[in-house]
Amino acid sequence: MKKLSVIIFMTILAVTAAFINGYSRPKDNVVWLVKPQFYHASDFSEGMAVVKIVSEYGSVTAAYINRQGEFVVRDLYSAFSFSDGMGCMHTSHSPLYKYINKKGTILFESRYAAHGFSEGLAAISDGFNKHGFFNKYGNIVIKPQFNDAYSFSEGLAAVNKNDRWGFINSEGVQVIDFLYQKVAIGGFHQGFACVKIKGRWGVINKKGQYVINPDYLSEIIFSEGLAVFEKHREFGYMNTDGKVVIEAQYDAADSFSEGLAMVSKDNNIFFIDKEGKTVLHNNFADRGFSEGLSVICIKNKYGYMDRQGKIIIKPQFDGACDFHEGRGCVEIKGKWGYIIHPLSNK
Repeated sequence: MKKLSVIIFMTILAVTAAFINGYSRPKDNVVWLVKPQFYHASDFSEGMAVVKIVSEYGSVTAAYINRQGEFVVRDLYSAFSFSDGMGCMHTSHSPLYKYINKKGTILFESRYAAHGFSEGLAAISDGFNKHGFFNKYGNIVIKPQFNDAYSFSEGLAAVNKNDRWGFINSEGVQVIDFLYQKVAIGGFHQGFACVKIKGRWGVINKKGQYVINPDYLSEIIFSEGLAVFEKHREFGYMNTDGKVVIEAQYDAADSFSEGLAMVSKDNNIFFIDKEGKTVLHNNFADRGFSEGLSVICIKNKYGYMDRQGKIIIKPQFDGACDFHEGRGCVEIKGKWGYIIHPLSNK
């Protein structure tokens, strides 16, 4: 009798461990939030994701789903990812764009489409190739006057005027002169922006001073304090002072993410730390780490591995994206769905 009680107790523990927050954890670590059914699926942003659905008649509509996999708004002509707590959507019944919260409640309508708010403002176009900014109430705060405009980042936005790029503040005041041929998308990050002048890329601070002179053929984008640079067709890493910390030696190199960067040399794929030490060698790696996992590809099937190289989800998908907010979109036979992060279950 005592032995039977122990068996029952252990069984209850096993069942309890397998069900967390309503989701079961199978042996292959695949827990479906939404099984493959979408024509297209985007990453989650602020708890919401944009998906596209093909009807039985062949028409494509967009929709928003939440982290529970529930539809919030359906039957949309188009929709843009959430940012700053708002999403922008367009129906076939109205020429106006509708701005909604996470419950699907319409906050305001506008003739302007904004692909995303940042720091309370969003870039808009007046339809005549002039760009400006409006706020989260739909009020224009910087009138359309620029040939192009990027989102605000760290208090500044890159804008184009007369085919040259410069930077303005949130009041529309020019802060950095219109000098540059190009500005890397994203503008300022960690206090630096990558700009192109006379065919070469360099890095400036918020005073417009060069911290890395424009001597490079490729963009210099910092991530976790380091940026990839190219020299004689090989790649290495420099810090924000322009000092080389990992010599150019790789055939290809990605930005650092979660303390590691994926590099390749002589057809071998490695992950290195910020000192250039190899911490993992795996030729099946497809990209860097996100939320502790990296996408791998074996025989054209995709799965996920952890930072030790252990396969957490065996390759079985026709396509796979990084995990964001505990959710990852994967493809099977041309249709996309979402799985729950195997190490979180939340």
